[in-house]
Amino acid sequence: MNLSIPLGEQNNDYAAVRVISHDSDGIEVKGAKMIVTLAPIADELLIFNMPGLKPGDEDYGVAFALPVNHPGVKIICRKPLVKESFSDFDYPIVNSFDEIDAYLLLDNVHIPWNRVFVFKDVQKSNIFYDKTFARNHTGHQGIVRGLSKAEFLTGTAIKLAEVLGVNGFINVQEKLGELTSYIELLKASILLSEEEASMSEEGVLNPSISAIQAIRYNFPKMYERMVKHIQSLAAGSMLSTPHSGDFHSQMIWLMLKIDQNF
Repeated sequence: MNLSIPLGEQNNDYAAVRVISHDSDGIEVKGAKMIVTLAPIADELLIFNMPGLKPGDEDYGVAFALPVNHPGVKIICRKPLVKESFSDFDYPIVNSFDEIDAYLLLDNVHIPWNRVFVFKDVQKSNIFYDKTFARNHTGHQGIVRGLSKAEFLTGTAIKLAEVLGVNGFINVQEKLGELTSYIELLKASILLSEEEASMSEEGVLNPSISAIQAIRYNFPKMYERMVKHIQSLAAGSMLSTPHSGDFHSQMIWLMLKIDQNF
């Protein structure tokens, strides 16, 4: 897919989801969505193209709801993080959690009219993300997730500093203070988005987007600094962490025996 070319001019059946035909029963669509989080375990998916459509992209001006077991739907999961050869000793976190992002393919899928929200309308398609407050709710979920990540990394950094006995040094305290300040900023932004929430005409309470967008912009930078601080605190310790297999080799027992003799 060439991103410099409008969707309506793409020579690719799977550049995005588009309408290929319609009748009195509904519409028929074809195309793909690049990232569909947790698709394999969802009941239904909300399909729409992101804002930015231009005149000539009418076939892509579509939004609809789709059951995951609908005929013609294919879900291709990304390579999972969990691996059979990974031990809990070596990867205590990776084997416990995974986010099943997927690639969604729609091959001539029929959607009944009662599941269609936007039909070949560029203007309505472009405002769908904001008009439905989908941006607000997905963004709120995103910054709450960011808070969980920040709490985990900050807790890891604090524990690491305690174990290494460096938590009394001023420069280390400065780094830990920076990390804990990120947590408070995230908490404040979440509370602000909820405090300034507004009720839609349909009776749905929608968090304010301003604080959400501020965190969505800044959190990747915060996260990068958190990881770098942990790497700085651990220094060579991270590189010298033994593998679980090392504890079952003859070499480790020989080293322990030599150490005991001394």
